[in-house]
Amino acid sequence: MTGRHPRSWSVSSLAIFGLWAVAVAQPLLDLLSRNPEFFVAHQAGRSEILILVATLMLLGPAILIAGLWIAGLAGPTARGISVATCIAAFAGVVAVQVAEQVGVTSWMVAIPAAAIAGIACAFAYQRFAAVRMFAAAMSLAALVAPAMFLTRPAIRRLLVPPALAARSASAAIEQVRPRPGVEPGPVVMLVIDETPLVSLLDADGRIDPVLYPNLSALAGDGIWYRNATTVSDYTRWALPAILTGKYPRADSVPTLADHPDTLFTLLGQAYELEVVQAVTDLCPEDLCGPPVLPFGERLSAMAADVRILMLHLLLTDDLRAGLPDLTADWAGFGDDFAREQRRRRRAVRQSRPRDKKEVALAFVDWISSEDPPRTFYFLHTLLPHFPHPWLPSGQRNGTRAAVPAEVKTAWSDDEWGVIQQYQRHLLTIGLVDTIVGRLINRLRTAGLYDRALIVVTADHGISFLTDAPRRSFTERTAAAIMRVPLIIKLPAGLGVGGRVSDRNAETVDIAPTVADALGIELSWKADGASLLDESRPERGSKKMFFDSARRTRTYAPNEPDTAGLLRRKIEIFGGSDNFYRVPRPARFGDLVGRPVNEVRLEDGGGRLDVDFASSFDVIDTKAETVPFDLGGRVAEARPDGRPTYVAVAINGTIRVVTQTWSSQPQRWLATPPLDAWRDRANQIEIFVVDEDADGTLLRRTVSR
Repeated sequence: MTGRHPRSWSVSSLAIFGLWAVAVAQPLLDLLSRNPEFFVAHQAGRSEILILVATLMLLGPAILIAGLWIAGLAGPTARGISVATCIAAFAGVVAVQVAEQVGVTSWMVAIPAAAIAGIACAFAYQRFAAVRMFAAAMSLAALVAPAMFLTRPAIRRLLVPPALAARSASAAIEQVRPRPGVEPGPVVMLVIDETPLVSLLDADGRIDPVLYPNLSALAGDGIWYRNATTVSDYTRWALPAILTGKYPRADSVPTLADHPDTLFTLLGQAYELEVVQAVTDLCPEDLCGPPVLPFGERLSAMAADVRILMLHLLLTDDLRAGLPDLTADWAGFGDDFAREQRRRRRAVRQSRPRDKKEVALAFVDWISSEDPPRTFYFLHTLLPHFPHPWLPSGQRNGTRAAVPAEVKTAWSDDEWGVIQQYQRHLLTIGLVDTIVGRLINRLRTAGLYDRALIVVTADHGISFLTDAPRRSFTERTAAAIMRVPLIIKLPAGLGVGGRVSDRNAETVDIAPTVADALGIELSWKADGASLLDESRPERGSKKMFFDSARRTRTYAPNEPDTAGLLRRKIEIFGGSDNFYRVPRPARFGDLVGRPVNEVRLEDGGGRLDVDFASSFDVIDTKAETVPFDLGGRVAEARPDGRPTYVAVAINGTIRVVTQTWSSQPQRWLATPPLDAWRDRANQIEIFVVDEDADGTLLRRTVSR
């Protein structure tokens, strides 16, 4: 653009506003409007939302326009180059988004396409007045984008929440009718995240007493409802259903205003509440306390997290590998905000946990014999939500490698990659079991266990099927998403534990069951019913709300069937003796556990690069962070397209056999069990596994 265009400055400014709105602001606002949990997790009210929108729409373009004005001081040529650069950049951003919509996942494809599109658009802008006027007209998007965002139903409900009815301060106390022989005791509710029932089961269909001894023991003291199902595939609707006993509403957000009737409001006047919410805001401030962060810090935290959201929008799948998972928290993507907002509301017990594990452990430590007998302890923990960096001991996987199985919120067709993600999930459930053990011990130490009503469940499951969504309900994923664990341990004197019930249970039955066990009548009409009421006729079907709770699917009382999922899990990971859930490929898996000198050895394995090798030079197996993943690259992929099998021997014994990924035929990842390592130098040998007429053989590799 040159001085030949007298109105170029105003036209360029309008174009910048419009292109910013189309390329950056509108996609981000669309993401936020579909996920109001972002604002709920940040405890953001009307002011914070409006400030965020105004800043997003105005600050970016203002900075760019100021830059163009400064460039213009050097003359029309410098200004023209600057404008063309901006046009090319915005056009490139739009091109990347379009490329992703048509299935492009690699930056090696998307970036060249974006560069070509950007250069073409910049050239057209410079040469043709009609293009310049069209770009200027796009400035209307700076008005349309925020208007569309602010009028979305979920956002409207955050900006103008429904009025809350007044609560009676004595109603709940008057409703408590302690059952004969039952001492007043606490209510403890633990809601874990993304946990299908199948993940807990052994080959006989029991909660595995070896891998998950604490959950198994709790079930032994209580009632395990093994036919329990969630009613939604997303926390936004699943968690309110647990606390209200009501089926999801599509337009609702997980706030008190949309869900005024919960176990919090029911028990809040008769019980002291100790509540940790992750991505919901369902507990009244007068019962659970106000937001712990001041207004300015909440805005700062939102701004920091918006940067991560932008990267998720602007980068291709392969470049997003190192970014935090959005759905795991919806707040604190890389800072301490999410941890900070979960501080204990009582100052003497406040702590600053650094991660999801510490949040859960801090919650357990809050339980005390000095608390009132009637205390409601509620924790929605984001364990074992994806991603999965934990081992059952609570140690962190210090060499956690990227696995090319995830594509946005779905799994790819790389079966071995999905299996290795599955392993990490099962390991993190081991940590959940460890936390449940800490919880039980804490209650016993405080003398509260026998009197406690304990509920352990999950908001929804997760699927580990190739070419399928990770957590969204489909016919293929139904069994993994719907069937969730539900264990209810009753107070002493109320019932005999150790029962397994096949009653058709849904998570909407939990709130009525808790109320029934405490001798309290629900003050609202629920869709669920008490599971303790044996006189109640069996529910004739199961309901699942999906597609943002806009659609429902009905199943028979004993569906969906989990038998196929359980068989697959056992085929991949074997039995309870596989503590670190190391997967074994169908071929050569029988090599695991064999001494190297008992297998035929030959040269010819070729060159093999090893990642993280130095992390294993000197190992402290009891450290908080330990090396676990051992990965690398083979020199050449097999010409026939089949995977290359790699065996890792540690101190003379083969401890894991893995294979290259179909999506990255030269890459491999091995996960030797932690107990294979010694607390000193270890000998690592890596072989390519092959087969000839004489059977299996190991080919020595030249590693670096």
